[in-house]
Amino acid sequence: MSEYSLTQDNAVYILEALARLAVCQGKYEQAVKLLSAVATLRKVIDKIFLIPKIQARWDASLEQSHEHLDEAAFAKAWDGGHALAEKGWQSVIAYITEKPGV
Repeated sequence: MSEYSLTQDNAVYILEALARLAVCQGKYEQAVKLLSAVATLRKVIDKIFLIPKIQARWDASLEQSHEHLDEAAFAKAWDGGHALAEKGWQSVIAYITEKPGV
């Protein structure tokens, strides 16, 4: 029986999926915060480029969230996600666990 290990790549994919879930639930600020955190973390692990299918989902999630937020709310959420990721993975995970339903 093999042991499962959560890699940073897998963690990024999970965070992206949680961002898409937040969009589906109408939690646009949370979605933007997570997408921003993921964008920052992708730079840290040197995985900036996405395959086209994933990039399309990313773009759609960000676009839909942006449509539902004014510029100030969007910028605040984006900056907040970046700040979370700058503190490290643990801060992003703590944010997720503090937000039931995300």
